[in-house]
Amino acid sequence: MVVTDRPSTQPEVAIVVAHGASHIFLLSICTNLITVGAFAVVARVVSTSQMGVIGILMLLNGVCRLTVALGTPRAVTRFVAEHFAKEEVAEASAVFRQALKIALTLSIVLAAVIFLTARSISVGFLGDESHTALFQIFSVDILAGGLISILNGTLLGLQKTRELSLINVGYLSIRAILTAIFVLAIDPLRGLISAWILSDLAATIALFIFASSRLGFPEYPFQTGRLIRFSFPLFAQEVVEFANAWVDRAMLYSYTSLSIAGTYLAATTAFGVAANLPGAISTVLLPSYSTLYRNRGREALQDAMRGASRYACLAATPLVFGLLAAARPALTLFVGESYAEGSVPLMILCFFYGITLASISLGVVPVVLGRTMLSLKLAASNVVIGGVLALILMPSLQAVGAAVAKGSAMIGGFLLMVILVGREVKVSIDYEALTKSILASTVMAVVVLLAQLLFYSRFLLPLYVSLGGATYLAALRCLRAIRSSDMELVRKFVGRRLEFMIGPLEKFVVSRAV
Repeated sequence: MVVTDRPSTQPEVAIVVAHGASHIFLLSICTNLITVGAFAVVARVVSTSQMGVIGILMLLNGVCRLTVALGTPRAVTRFVAEHFAKEEVAEASAVFRQALKIALTLSIVLAAVIFLTARSISVGFLGDESHTALFQIFSVDILAGGLISILNGTLLGLQKTRELSLINVGYLSIRAILTAIFVLAIDPLRGLISAWILSDLAATIALFIFASSRLGFPEYPFQTGRLIRFSFPLFAQEVVEFANAWVDRAMLYSYTSLSIAGTYLAATTAFGVAANLPGAISTVLLPSYSTLYRNRGREALQDAMRGASRYACLAATPLVFGLLAAARPALTLFVGESYAEGSVPLMILCFFYGITLASISLGVVPVVLGRTMLSLKLAASNVVIGGVLALILMPSLQAVGAAVAKGSAMIGGFLLMVILVGREVKVSIDYEALTKSILASTVMAVVVLLAQLLFYSRFLLPLYVSLGGATYLAALRCLRAIRSSDMELVRKFVGRRLEFMIGPLEKFVVSRAV
């Protein structure tokens, strides 16, 4: 594990990563706003118990999407990115077509299984058969949206992040609008699923047309065996990652009522909104790292890790700690006072995630190096840690115990990632940026919490956000965390048209002594 300031390609690498990540980052902002709006409408229409039913539908939807994809999206991203780096368009097209065939076949089979066993699913999850028709309608969504992850992975491999962002913003906008209309006009649960079906179908068509126009038709088929061999460890990893994402929520159904589970779902959904923003960086790192590693070797990969960790920590840590500080007003403003009890689990999740954000720069490295089994081991460790702690804490602490268990798994997983990835390639993390961003964010969170103690109102959330942002920037200046070279990098990134905005910001955040 090294920290070095040697001359390197780090600024160039950071620009490459930042330009790709910016579109995904902006996509995350837009999609989060859309998601929050749609979720707020649903939460105010349904009861907390019905929110628990929605959680089961989301769980089943995730399982189906995971099964249909079979681990191929990230494999497609990697192969397409590498073939395009060598201008091998036909090979990239063959990968894309083969992955689609696999996903389409599995979608048809799985949709049929869900439709035929809908009654058993309703009885097994909800205790009666009253929701049989609901699960039958849900089976149609497997056909409508089963290819989306493959298509997203293809556009990421092509590094068409701008186009991917635009399509997905349109997709989620349609989804949110239809959700609001159908949930208010007809039965909330059936209306929600109907909105899923129509929006997923629209996204699938749009993504397929765009990807096909760029790749054309392959002259020969890509070897199915090669794709499956590479994808299967990734599929196993995704299964484990899905279990890690859902183990706390799924186990909570065994220890509490649908109402408490629904409240915790609202908290974890809010946490997911915050986590999606830094997750945008992680999404684009796979094709960027793959291209850099293919063309320039491990040294460029090391530079990319350090640069990614620096800017991920400085940009994302205040977002997560900001939600921690404003958890109660944010949750109650958007989904209602009935979900106020979810603020404590939300604060716990944000705290643990905030201090482990450097993992963003390391998570995809094993896949880039072709060590997919290492990725599987890292993901499995999170599930084991979280699952064991959940069994211990949930019976007495319920939702709070679930959050603590999940957070502890984040810590354990991060430490293990540093150790195991360090055996494959020198791990380079900007620890200065990591520590200073956490310190500045902690100061920000304390100020915002004190402001709420003095005068609390959920409608003052914009004021709390503004106060927190100003405090964070001032703390960065006091800590001398931002360098002139960072601002120069920002100038190169934003271009001449927006350069006028950088001067005032630089005067505020950069200490002259730096």
